[in-house]
Amino acid sequence: ILPAAVWFILFKYLLWNNSNLLSFLIDKPKFSPLRQEYLNFGVLIGLYSLLSIEFSKKPLVSILISVLLILGIASRGALIFLVLTYLIIYYSRITNFIFNLKVKKHIIKSLILVLIPVFILGLFFIEAINKALYYGLARMSSLINIESDTSALGRLDQYLYVIKEGITLKGLFFGHGIGSFGMDYVGIDESAYPHNIFLEAWYEMGFISMCILLLFFLLPFMLNKPILYKSLAFFALLNAMKSLSFAYDRNLFILFGILIFHGYKNELKSAKQIES
Repeated sequence: ILPAAVWFILFKYLLWNNSNLLSFLIDKPKFSPLRQEYLNFGVLIGLYSLLSIEFSKKPLVSILISVLLILGIASRGALIFLVLTYLIIYYSRITNFIFNLKVKKHIIKSLILVLIPVFILGLFFIEAINKALYYGLARMSSLINIESDTSALGRLDQYLYVIKEGITLKGLFFGHGIGSFGMDYVGIDESAYPHNIFLEAWYEMGFISMCILLLFFLLPFMLNKPILYKSLAFFALLNAMKSLSFAYDRNLFILFGILIFHGYKNELKSAKQIES
C-alpha cells in the first residue's frame, strides 16, 4: 500500500498542479477518475499504521510515514480517526512509553545523520513538497473554520435530515425503503447515502434494523479479543460513520467478520480443555 500511495500522491500532484513534469508518462483522462480513491487509501494506510505496532520492528517510523502519506493524500477523516484510535485504544501504552522514554546517544546520532540530508533536500524541493502537501493541509485547516467547510456542513445537514425523518412512526419501525435516501434527500433516483452506515440503515430500514447492525459492529469489542483487533475495529468503524455506504463498503463487513471469528476454533478448544 505504501508504494501505491506514493504513486497516487505523485500523480495527484501532477494532475492538479498542471505540471509539465513527467507529462509524457501521464494519461490524465485515465487517472482523473481515480482521484476519489483518496478515502480508500487513507483507510488502508491507517490499518497499516495500526498493524505496524504489533508487526513492525520500528513502529514509530511506520506511524510517521503513515501520517505524512495521509496528509499527502488529503484524507483528513482517516488521520483524525487514526489519532483518536491511538489515544483511546492505546492510551495506557502511550503514557507508559512517554514516562519510560530514555533516548540513547546512538539514536540521537542516527536521527541527526538522517535529518540533516532530509533538511537539505527539503530546502531544494520545498516548493514541490509544499504543493504536494498543500491540499491535505488545507483540508485539515478548513475544519478550524468549520462554518465555511461545505463538506462538513453538507454531512451535518444529512445527519439532521435522517434524525428528523427517522423519529417518525415509519422511520422507527420500517424505514423508508432501500435506496430511498437518494430519492428523498437529493430529489432524484440516484445512489446516495448520508455518509454514516448506521444513519443510512435507520433511514432506509428502520431503527430496529439499525440496532441489529450496530450489534454486529460492536461484537469485536464485546468478545475477548486482542487489543490489536479492537484498534482495527474501532478505526474502521469511525471511518464507516463518516464516509461511504453499507451497500458499497463490502470490505468493512469482511474485516469485521474476520475480527469476530478469527481464532474461534482455538477458543472452543481452550474452553473444552478448561472444562475437562
